Amino acid sequence: MKSPLKYPSSIPSFLLRCFSSPKHLSSHPQSQNTMATISPEKITSDSHSTKQPFSDSENPHLSLSSSEDTSLTQNHVINTLLSHKTDAVSALKNFRSVEKKRGFVESIDAFCVLLHILVGCSQTHKHAQYLLNNKFGSYHSGPAPFVFLDHLVDTSKRFDFELNSQPFNYLLNGYVRVNSFDDAVDCFNGMLERDIVPWIPYTNILLTALVRRNLIDKARELYDKMVSIGVRGDCFTVYAMMRAFLKEGKPWEAVEFFREAKAQGIDLDAAVYSIAIHVACRKPI
Repeated sequence: MKSPLKYPSSIPSFLLRCFSSPKHLSSHPQSQNTMATISPEKITSDSHSTKQPFSDSENPHLSLSSSEDTSLTQNHVINTLLSHKTDAVSALKNFRSVEKKRGFVESIDAFCVLLHILVGCSQTHKHAQYLLNNKFGSYHSGPAPFVFLDHLVDTSKRFDFELNSQPFNYLLNGYVRVNSFDDAVDCFNGMLERDIVPWIPYTNILLTALVRRNLIDKARELYDKMVSIGVRGDCFTVYAMMRAFLKEGKPWEAVEFFREAKAQGIDLDAAVYSIAIHVACRKPI
């Protein structure tokens, strides 16, 4: 594994998981300007009526005939978005306008370009999160995690966006929100393979969900991978893993985990000490 980064509907859904990954080119950071905000709630309500499946990004003209609006082609949509690269609000408004046109089929690349623009402006981070939650708000409503991750990385390089970890983490959280745990774990693993470090809060949410559903082996594997890149988590991570050990009927492992966390200087809260006392009472003498 490479060393990780520092901290800081016209197409059947099964075909959407078969896209090929484009070639990667060089990337350069792109600075962004500060913009006025627009309501995330309005964006969400609009999206429910216009939500479309992703088209194959290798076929940008897939849904268009020669008589239809050429402004709906993938290349035109992407070029228009790039013309608003430093104005995230305008880019979003333009995308929403095109999205409502008859015959529009959203491509992965165009959606990724929009995400890169939105996370490049601090005032539109929430909009990126809302968009991802909407697109992945139900099972099989988008491409496979590895495919989407590849397109996020590729578009950042092709169009000179800084490789920001935010859309990756928003995607991870989106899978957990809809209880799509296999996709969430695939997303987590894919992020590590692409040198993107998952945020601890979102990793904790995934760990907690896995433990709650008795997927202890997956939770252990996830935590071991965190440790392998030098991430040991926080008090919430400790709490989740101690609960996992208890569910496995291994209180002695929970006690040892608690001791190691304390020795490593992790700031433990009252909830962790409470479960530690509970574990100690169950530990055989």
